[in-house]
This record gives sequence, structure tokens and C-alpha cells, in this order.
Amino acid sequence: MTTAATFRVSSRLSDRRSNPTKTMLSIAVCFVFMLKPVYAQLIAIPGAHSSAVVGQLPAAFEVTHDNEGFVVTLVGIAPRDISGVHVGDQFVTAEELGILGEGDVEIGSWSEFWLPLTVEAETIIVTLNNGAALFLPNTAREASNGDSQKAGVSPSLFLTVSTSKIFPKGSTTITVTPIGGNVGDTYVLNPLASTKGITITRTAARSFTVSGNTTGSYGLQVVAYRGSIKLAQSAIVKMSVISPAGWSSTTGYKYPSAVTVRGKMLAAANAAVGKLSGASIYCTDCGYLTDVSRDGPGLQRAMTTKFSWIGTNTAARDAQMNRDLSVTSYVTFEKNTLVARINEFVSTAPSNANQAVLSGLGIQAQCAEWVQRVAINAGATSARGIEIADGKGVAPGMSLRSDAKGQSALVVDVQYDSGGAPIDYVVVDANFGNSGWSHPGGDLPWKRLVRRAAISDHYGIKAYNEVRKHSDETISVGIPK
Repeated sequence: MTTAATFRVSSRLSDRRSNPTKTMLSIAVCFVFMLKPVYAQLIAIPGAHSSAVVGQLPAAFEVTHDNEGFVVTLVGIAPRDISGVHVGDQFVTAEELGILGEGDVEIGSWSEFWLPLTVEAETIIVTLNNGAALFLPNTAREASNGDSQKAGVSPSLFLTVSTSKIFPKGSTTITVTPIGGNVGDTYVLNPLASTKGITITRTAARSFTVSGNTTGSYGLQVVAYRGSIKLAQSAIVKMSVISPAGWSSTTGYKYPSAVTVRGKMLAAANAAVGKLSGASIYCTDCGYLTDVSRDGPGLQRAMTTKFSWIGTNTAARDAQMNRDLSVTSYVTFEKNTLVARINEFVSTAPSNANQAVLSGLGIQAQCAEWVQRVAINAGATSARGIEIADGKGVAPGMSLRSDAKGQSALVVDVQYDSGGAPIDYVVVDANFGNSGWSHPGGDLPWKRLVRRAAISDHYGIKAYNEVRKHSDETISVGIPK
């Protein structure tokens, strides 16, 4: 349409005044601030800077329409304050509109102009010289409900995003904080393109959860509505759903936060690397074995022989101590090493207690005892761990158990494929040395260290028949790093 032909004013306005039977409709006209086109966020012009509008809103709004067009009347807005009207993609200047009205300080300001029914735009925007604008529904297309409470300042939209990157099955939270606007305004979060790669769920009036389904990059935008009128839209939020492929410590996939039980176990395990596993504590129902679980009586007898021996023939004494150890599972090398250890470090006769033997010899925790101790100190609900049905659910902060090898270890890192299945581990465990000691195999009992190694150096993945978790915490897919 051409502005010369379309926006004829004088005859229509005079006709309106001469025909008082025209239907009068009070419409919801929304006073909004023009938003600057910046990418980071939308910025509004403060209401105090709007010299044309007293109290941030015109005093009254009115639209009169007939079969050919409709007249917009704005009370409190002078013709000189109007720069023009946006009708769809077309901008019509104030001069082309032929605006009638007054701008008298004493009697007040008002403006009036006519638009044809042929206008196709759903919303008509009247722009003011001070940068403010008025949004009007096109009554040729949509009837107004006359609710004056829907008139008000349009909001600037500020978005808070918990994370811009998520894994498949992960989620992020987007919260809308409007500045300005009315209580009844509604907010909708839309993807910029139709996609099944993400799922948007409203969790509150101004809060949304976005879940990842398929890897890719996505754009999101919040739109504010007042009734059916589109008031404002936010800057575009870009987010990504990324593949979990890689090491958990690098990608963040299933990597625990520091405050969780898994996170605390992970931190403790890594901090223990290179140190002794800690003094072994005798326990009959803890689910782990100690060096005295089977061989305690023989060790006690050998230690007693040292302190009850009469005479100076130490060779004969040592031979008797070695015979005392014959009731144990120890081989010759181990018996000789134990006799030397008793002679050098045991300074008092042991009481008839297994713990006295462990403490006297300075024996350190074996692998299963060390895993349980780490779990207990981290606040685990199950020191022994609860076996998970699907071993593919392994995550850092869980433990592994090999019944065939008699070895337990804590998982500190996992390499996943693009589908989230584990393909390699890094573990930390105690007593995996190669000292020649075989009961149990590993380090010398008083020199048991904590080590970190790839699972390939620890029998391989298939050797571990159990994956255990030590708390009821949900295993989150995590947040990408």
C-alpha cells in the first residue's frame, strides 16, 4: 500500500465526529521502551526520560472503528511528540499520518490519527520522539477486550543461564528477570528453529528447564506477551549439547562436584597417591580382610616367643619363631622377613589380640580396607558399596572389585565414548606393588602404598566383575567443563 492513498486523515476524523453512533472500544495499549539492538542484553530508556508521557502512560487510550478504518486517540500525547507509526514492515511518518491534536500545557495534550482496515500487521507500533513507543493491537484483525490493566511499561528482559553447555540427558535452567512490565505479563522461551535436539519445560512463570537430546548448537529467545500482544524479546541465548566422548576429568561428564560423597572420595583418593595406605584396623564383620584374619595366631605366637625366650642364642630363638609361623600361609621368604621385622620393631609383648599384632608390626591397610576407609571418611552411606546392576554406569568416585584377583580400587577417571559408555579407567588403589610378597600379593605389609594407574596396568576392565557406588546420590551426567 502507498502512504498517500492509505493514510488519509481529515475526512475520516471529521466523519467520526459527525457520527456519534460509531462503536467505541477501549483497548489495551501498551507503553513500552524502545530496546536497543545489542547482543548481550536488551536495554530500556528509563521512564523518567520520557517527557511526552506523564506518569509513564498516556491518560487515556481509545480506538473508534467502522467498516473502512479506525481512529486512534491518545490522551496525554501531543502530535509533536509522535515520530510515526510502524505498520508491519512499513514506517509511516507523523507528517504522512496527518495527526490532529493539541499540545497545550494548561488544557492537556491529545493526538488522533486514522488507519485503514486493510492494514495486515497484527500489532501497530506508535513511536515517540523521546524513544518510547505504544503497542496497539490491530482491531481490524483482533477485537480488544477493553482491559485497561493490560496497559503498562513493557519489560526489558534479562536472562540467567545456569550453564550454556550440557550433555545429552543433562539440563540447564534459564530464568527471566524482567525490569518493568506488568504482573500479568507472560514469558515464553522459544528455540529459534524447530528442533528435537532439546526439550523446553516451564518450571515456573519465569523459569524454564532445557534438556539435551541430541548434540548440536541451539539458539533460544524469550518473548514477553501482554495478552496476545508481543511486547519485547530478549537477546539470543546460545547453548550447546556436546558429546560425552573423552576423559571425565576433561569433559566433566559424570564428574562429581566436590561437595558430593563421590567428589570427596575422589579428592581423598587422589590426595593419598604416593602415601602409605594407613594403619590396618582389625574387624570381623567389615567386609575386608587383614593380615591377621587367617594368620593372626601364628603371628602372635612368634611375637610371644621373642619376649619369652630365655638365653642368648638368638639363632635358636629365630628358628623357633620361624616354626611358630609354619601354621600360617606364609612362604619361607615371608616368614624370614616377618621374623626380622619382629626382632627390629616389636618392643613389647603383644596381648592376645589381633589388633596388637597389626599395630606392633606397623601393618598398613590392604586394598579393600583402604577403599572402605576412604568411603567412610567421605560420608558414604555404604562403606562396602552397593553393586550397580549395569557396569556401564561406572563413574569417578565409585569402586571396582575383582573377585578373581582379590583386588579393590577406586575409580578416579573414566574415558567414555560418544554414547556415554566407558571404554577405559584410571584407578587409585592400595597394595598393588610387586615386592614378592604373596599373602596377600602386593607390597610388604608395612610398606603398602597408594598408587594411581590406568586400568590396563591393573588386570584390565574385564577382570573387575563388580562396580559399586557408596552413596544414594543420583549420578548426574554433569556439566561440561
